[in-house]
Amino acid sequence: MPARTGQEYITGLKERPREVWLNGERVKDVTEHPGLRNGVRSVAALYDMQHDPSLREEMTFASPTTGEPVGLSFLIPKTIDDLVRRREMMTRWAWASCGMMGRSPDFMNAIFSAWAGSAGFFAQDRPEFKQNMLNYHEFIRENDVTLTHALVNLQRRRHQGPTDILHDDVALTAVKETDAGIVVRGSRTLATLGPISDEIAIYPVASHRLDEEAKRQTFSFSIPCDTPG
Repeated sequence: MPARTGQEYITGLKERPREVWLNGERVKDVTEHPGLRNGVRSVAALYDMQHDPSLREEMTFASPTTGEPVGLSFLIPKTIDDLVRRREMMTRWAWASCGMMGRSPDFMNAIFSAWAGSAGFFAQDRPEFKQNMLNYHEFIRENDVTLTHALVNLQRRRHQGPTDILHDDVALTAVKETDAGIVVRGSRTLATLGPISDEIAIYPVASHRLDEEAKRQTFSFSIPCDTPG
C-alpha cells in the first residue's frame, strides 16, 4: 500500500475496533465518538495532504521497495538535503494544526526511521535484531501505519528514581521467552494518540541506567491496537 488517504485511515479504524473506555463507558467507534472524532478527522486531513497534487512531491518519496509514493517522514536521511526536505514536510503537517497536534504520525515515523538508519546498533545484543528493525521500518512505511507508544511505567511517587517504578507486580516485565517471542505481564502508560492509532510501540526509556535484574523491563516490540485484551 502506498501513502494512505484520510479515508483509508478512517476505514482502517472502523474495520479494526479497539477497546477504548471514556468516563466509564466503552467507545463503540472511535471515528464517531464526540471526544475522539475530531482528532481522527485531523489526522485524516494530514494523510490527505499526501495526495494533494500541489503537495505530493513535498509530502512523499519513492519507496525503495516498490517505487510507490510513501510518506516522507519515513525517509532515512543520508544528506543535508534529505534532512531539509523531511523538515519541510513535517513543518507542513505542524502548520496544518497550528502546532496543536503534538503527536501527529510523523513523530513516531521519524523515531523508527532513525532506528532503521542505525540498525547495526541493535545487533550488538543479538544479530537478528538488526534485521528485525529493518523489517519493521519497511512494514510501517509500506503500510503507512499510524503509531503511538507506551514508554512509562506507572508511578509510585511524583519524584521517583529510575528503579522506583520497576516492580514486577506493576511494571511491564518480561516473564519468559519462547520461540514465538517474549511473554510480558504488567502495565505501561499509553501515550497521546493511543485510541486512534493502528499500533502501539513498546520500548524502554533510560535503560542504560538499570541494573541487570531490571533488564527484565527492557525490551521493544509493537502490538496492534485491536489486539484482544
